[in-house]
Amino acid sequence: MPQPEETTMDRLFSKVDALLKLVENLKAENTLLKKKIAEIQRHPKTNPDDSETNDKELSHLKKENKLLKEREKLIKNKVERLMVKLENIES
Repeated sequence: MPQPEETTMDRLFSKVDALLKLVENLKAENTLLKKKIAEIQRHPKTNPDDSETNDKELSHLKKENKLLKEREKLIKNKVERLMVKLENIES
């Protein structure tokens, strides 16, 4: 029968792995957003109606980019806390 500590450690390692994968996915998504933002900024639309739509889209993408960065930071902090728990369990 496995010891409870081993089970806890296994769960923590699984959480850490899942969170690290999520961070990688967020980074990839963030990179795509940055490319879209750069593309819009490089090629602004000249039609006034399109320009307003362009500004709204750019604003939306920047907000989404900021939210992804914040989420990535929160997840990294959680990973750090889980790693501390793992270190405490191991010692």
